Amino acid sequence: MEKKKLTKELFTEAQTYAQTIVDGLNTSVSPFHSVETVKKLLHAEDFQQVKETEEWALETGKKYYFTRNNSSICAFTVGKKVKEGSPPDSFKLVGCHTDSPTIRIAPISNIDTVGYKEIGIQWYGGGIWHTWLDRDLTFAGRVVIYNEETGKLEDRLWHHEEPLIRIPNMAPHLCSQEERTTLKLNKETHLKPIIATSIIDALMDQDAKTDEEEKKEDEESRYSIEKKHLKSFLDLIASEIGTTAENIVDFELSMVDTNKSQIMGLHKEFISSGRLDNMLSSLTATHAICDISKDIPDDQSVNLIYLFDHEEIGSRSDQGADGALVKDSLERIYATFNGGSADVGYKAALRHSLCISADMAHAIHPNYTHKHQAQHTPAMHKGIVLKINCNQRYMTDSVNSAIIREIANRADVPLQDFMVKQDLPCGSTIGPALAATVGMKTIDIGAPQLAMHSCREICGTTDAIYYHKLFAEFFRSFKEVAGDLLDH
Repeated sequence: MEKKKLTKELFTEAQTYAQTIVDGLNTSVSPFHSVETVKKLLHAEDFQQVKETEEWALETGKKYYFTRNNSSICAFTVGKKVKEGSPPDSFKLVGCHTDSPTIRIAPISNIDTVGYKEIGIQWYGGGIWHTWLDRDLTFAGRVVIYNEETGKLEDRLWHHEEPLIRIPNMAPHLCSQEERTTLKLNKETHLKPIIATSIIDALMDQDAKTDEEEKKEDEESRYSIEKKHLKSFLDLIASEIGTTAENIVDFELSMVDTNKSQIMGLHKEFISSGRLDNMLSSLTATHAICDISKDIPDDQSVNLIYLFDHEEIGSRSDQGADGALVKDSLERIYATFNGGSADVGYKAALRHSLCISADMAHAIHPNYTHKHQAQHTPAMHKGIVLKINCNQRYMTDSVNSAIIREIANRADVPLQDFMVKQDLPCGSTIGPALAATVGMKTIDIGAPQLAMHSCREICGTTDAIYYHKLFAEFFRSFKEVAGDLLDH
């Protein structure tokens, strides 16, 4: 196999493509916003929405998507040879996730401490929490409201783009010698963000009241939301989503860095952003299935992308990869073209299928080279990483590795091998969950990055386009490449 070389032409193409990734990252500020970003990309390519609560009338050669909880999404194309009586003989999946480690608002968040208004929080996933300190932050997520006009509950997206909160560090002058040299953060006491001062909040609230509001200030709304959260904060949310604070029922809001995602570096070779893990995988997979949908393959397979919520906390949920989402939907697609049943032919189709579990990978760090095993040192701009662990923390083996290597060769995408250093614990992905719950051959890959799980991460522009090219070629040529290899 000829060693692939990075050219200036490809690097220039990668820089242009990276801007589309940056644009997507800037709108994917929560799992709910990520799904909305992906939906817009799918709509632009005429994917039709189907709902899990309704019957599916799928057609040969068409393209569809559905969501679950508005935080997970699946898009798929039906091969031109899939028809009634000829159900899918294989599935080609790319699985990614929409969530990232972050800080979320507590169920009761209104805290008044020595003259500051603070927000009560809870910690989602395994973040590098000190990277959130001294940053201009805001909130984004889903708000559930009561619509007085319709008498129904609705959910709306909210993202306040301007700086709203901050978690200030402690000045070294007030720290002991040990505290100056060793950062020890108590997640309960040290990391609540400030949103206002009590004196100004009271002043502004007083100025904002009308006579009618003065009369109602002691009345409770139907959901008692004002007892749980700062009233002025609720008013801000309400004004920006077109309702009143009293009609806010509940919300799921995550902290977001207000510093926009961007391309950086001396030669504009890096993507700097929050949520690269794992929205880089999710966006490139979406672009790939959109590209392949322009000319759906003339075969008897189904191409799918699944972008899951809850990977960072173990995937064990109804919208997570370790739940029934994939199994339910694959059976449903198959049964649509098989008289309503998923029979033994469905089990055979699974054995001729492959799932790519696409999460990010650890690039070697120039300041911590000792953290990598000497022969397994993935680098930026040198290709997509095959993630290998014989204890099944990653699902890569010789069979699926051989298939992906040939697909990558056809796409002119270089690959790198990675295993964790043997004296360190190994992380994991959605790969083991999908392989176990669905019973499908699965491989783990990723694009190399630095500062994984930080508030701000970094990766190479070239690796984004390598990702895209590899996914697209997987959808095009997997069946031809795999041949009979999966029959054993």
